[in-house]
Amino acid sequence: MSDPRTLLEIIGRYASTKILIVGDVMLDRFVRGDVERISPEGPIPILKSKQENRMIGGAGNVLSNLHGLGCGARLVGVVGDDDYGHMVMGLAEAAGGTSGDLFVRPHAPTTVKIRFLAGHQQLLRVDSELARDVEGELERKICTHITDILPLHGAVILSDYGKGCLSAQVLQTVIKGAKQCGIPVLVDPKGN
Repeated sequence: MSDPRTLLEIIGRYASTKILIVGDVMLDRFVRGDVERISPEGPIPILKSKQENRMIGGAGNVLSNLHGLGCGARLVGVVGDDDYGHMVMGLAEAAGGTSGDLFVRPHAPTTVKIRFLAGHQQLLRVDSELARDVEGELERKICTHITDILPLHGAVILSDYGKGCLSAQVLQTVIKGAKQCGIPVLVDPKGN
């Protein structure tokens, strides 16, 4: 496990530098309420919904955190061709990013994670996603965009949740380009 002080030192060193985040972006939904009874249809709790919150998640959470620390950042990622994708674009802009850095994957859903909570207890999580690497024209557009904007940044964070934005070609483009520009690359993997 990495030392959190090290990450804060790196962020502090690059606070005046714009950071490029490339990775899997998603919508996190939290449905909160109370459980007052059990369903007569089966032994499951009935959640009486009282509140719903929506936040940008995955690599978008990195954008939000950096923005909260006062660091300038841009997020390159992929959303689906749906209402949730438009919602994520708006949340990215609210977190200091731009919707122009998010690419729409045609005929695919935006990754959405819905958590149902009673008090502080999570009852259920429902995921909607297409966990497949970007390819073809979409992959080429992402790589071209990264190549164009990479020199404007002082550091790169790769945030990989295994949802497909960081294909082998996208990774190669980022790492090779960052090396040529002398830009450090930090990796935030959620798997191997």
